Amino acid sequence: MYRNYLKTALRNLWRNKGTTFINVFGMSVALAVGIIIFLYVRNELRHDQFHVEKDRVYRVLRAPELNAGESAMLTPMTSGPYAPHLQLEYGEEVEEAVRVKLSWSGELVEYQDVSYKEKGVAFVDSTFFRVFSYGLKEGNPNTVLNLPQNLILTERAARKYFGTENPMGKTMRVDDRWDFIVAGILEDIPEYSHLDFDFLLPISNMYSFSWFNRWWNNNMFTYLKLHPKADAKALETKLPAFMDRHFGTDFEEMGRRIELQLQPLTQVYFDNFTKFDNAKHGDKRSLYLFGIIALFIMGIACINFMNLATARSMLRAKEVGIRKTVGANRQQLIVQFLGESMLLVLGAVVIGMVLVEMSLPYFNNLFGLVLAVNYSTIVLPLSILTLVVVVGLLAGSYPALFLSSFRPVQTLKGKMVAKTGTVSLRKALVVIQFSLSILLIIGTIVIYNQLQFIQQKKLGYDKEQVLQIPIDNRDIDQNRDRFKDLILQNPNVVHVSMMSGIPGGFHDQYKLKIEGKESEDWVTRTVFCDGDMLETLGLELLAGRDFDLKAYGTDATEAAMINESTLKKLGWTAEEAIGKSLEINMRDTMPRKIVGIVKDYNFLSLKEKIEPLVLSTNVDYRLFAVKLKTDNVQATIGEIEDTWNSLVTTYPFEYQFLDDAYQKLYQTEQQQHAMMQFFAFLAILIACLGLFALATFTTERRTKEIGIRKVLGASVSDVVMLLSKEFGALILIAFLIAIPVAYYAMSEWLNAFEYHVNVGIGTFVLAGILMLIFAWLTVGYQSVKAAIGNPVRALRYE
Repeated sequence: MYRNYLKTALRNLWRNKGTTFINVFGMSVALAVGIIIFLYVRNELRHDQFHVEKDRVYRVLRAPELNAGESAMLTPMTSGPYAPHLQLEYGEEVEEAVRVKLSWSGELVEYQDVSYKEKGVAFVDSTFFRVFSYGLKEGNPNTVLNLPQNLILTERAARKYFGTENPMGKTMRVDDRWDFIVAGILEDIPEYSHLDFDFLLPISNMYSFSWFNRWWNNNMFTYLKLHPKADAKALETKLPAFMDRHFGTDFEEMGRRIELQLQPLTQVYFDNFTKFDNAKHGDKRSLYLFGIIALFIMGIACINFMNLATARSMLRAKEVGIRKTVGANRQQLIVQFLGESMLLVLGAVVIGMVLVEMSLPYFNNLFGLVLAVNYSTIVLPLSILTLVVVVGLLAGSYPALFLSSFRPVQTLKGKMVAKTGTVSLRKALVVIQFSLSILLIIGTIVIYNQLQFIQQKKLGYDKEQVLQIPIDNRDIDQNRDRFKDLILQNPNVVHVSMMSGIPGGFHDQYKLKIEGKESEDWVTRTVFCDGDMLETLGLELLAGRDFDLKAYGTDATEAAMINESTLKKLGWTAEEAIGKSLEINMRDTMPRKIVGIVKDYNFLSLKEKIEPLVLSTNVDYRLFAVKLKTDNVQATIGEIEDTWNSLVTTYPFEYQFLDDAYQKLYQTEQQQHAMMQFFAFLAILIACLGLFALATFTTERRTKEIGIRKVLGASVSDVVMLLSKEFGALILIAFLIAIPVAYYAMSEWLNAFEYHVNVGIGTFVLAGILMLIFAWLTVGYQSVKAAIGNPVRALRYE
């Protein structure tokens, strides 16, 4: 019996090759998109799930008390004393505490003649493996980090430095100051870990550093593993007393508190609200966006199937009548039609898997991922079976119920007419289909407009032809003035400045004491620089003067500048501010005079508003900014590298263009736009193929009507308008439905940016016009073909 069903299903699918092709194509593309997005979402949601006791591990966050009008600022950066004191004072709740200090700028790692600047270096406590479940292939996890000279590296790093040689027991040098012995080898860190490193070093090597035991020197993560029965929320309620014991006097002087929060380990990866966080993070908006797109495209493909099946119902009416006459009951017909549906979906799944394998390299390259289909587990066949059944039922249920309901007497007499309800449903499905397509078009346009806005917005500084060179080792730090003087001698170097933070990069926050505002609490961003920052970055001076360390010798210790936002927050005019004194807490030993007002510039990303900023000549230089002429750029960089190598013999020369760094701030949005473009194209293609088939069937059913109208004098344009206006009306309805949904969705997406475009009427009009053009081109071909046909042949039709 089942063999007969299969033969019948295959025969019917072959008989309707055109419809079958459109359905299989649409389904296979939709399934391929769905599978890729499923792999992506699954990979993102797996972050940190591999840790055995993940539900008991928390990251400590610091939360400064807010003044009116200030936005929340949480940071995971803590100092060395937190971990041991939390474990000591709350031993009933805290089973283990571990510190993780990731390298911000990288460390030089050497083995014999092989050396690299490695960013994946982490200094950790000996309790690291009692908290985290990274796979140690060689070495004892309980003791390997006990000795300060021990080092653990990943298999990837082992291959990089040692090739096929066994690294165990070998000596490696780090930061040109420590010699370590390889005592352990880790499995490569999973892609779905928020901590990313290749080297683990005992944090005990830092105990002798003066900053390590200072409570206010925050530069590392603190993780707590709680006892099985401990309650994290209950522990949080005790932490204000902990902060009072260790910071009470400081809080009184500051006029504000800092509280602690416990963040579950499984929430760290999708945390995008913490500041000064150098762990790896994902974007939940991308998961929602791509998940919705997958559902949209799958919905469009299923609607195609349902529409084409019901549209062809008149052509299969006699088949149903004959089968019922010879004894087939409704249940048998339903099984047959659902079988055809599932067979079609099965074929689409096979083609879809081929498309997945072809598309994954592109997707992995775009998102920097390593997604792959695992064919070795039973999950894949079970997933395919589930997909075939669910999609087959979803797409085939209505056509099966509809076709099996035909009455044999009417069908055999040729008296079947399309039911009004069926036609209305088909129109409703077309409206839904094109509403989804228009939503994707609008989303693509809005993201494109925002990216163009990001590219074209005047940022208040010049990011073109500016090199940023890190000051991240002792050699260059000791020779920074000499390096600056030497590269300024190059005729292709316009300006050079040393500073603590470049636009788009890290900017410290400090409390200020301001003359005339002593009773108020002031916290601002800061940038520490020499006297050449404004010229190098093209910043505009609104009032007062720039730093001039040569003309004003006291500028090095007694001068500061503020930006417009600081001026507005203080409530002063520029004239009132010039000459006022301010003091940066924990940085200045004496007040500085405000000598200039700098025009606001976007020193953070466009996702954040311009905050109050103080420019100070404190010596805390972390990078060079080098403004170049446009001629011979690569040759000039080579000459700067030669200068570097003449002063720094151990550390490699590294640089980045400021405009490239700016682009990286919006990498996620660029990826989203690329995927939206691609998916919108697929959605429109699938929808238009379905519309083309529907237009074909509609034209066939109205062939005789068209012939009569032409005989009575209808022109070609009259016939084209007759056949096209129905679909045009449906698209107009779809457009009206899509507008409010798209407006809300894209407004929410844009709210992630402090500075953004508006979702204007032009966006909707453009999307509607594009959809009408695509639809008219699709329907127009069949309409024109029918309109120019011979009316005599049309009257003989049927």
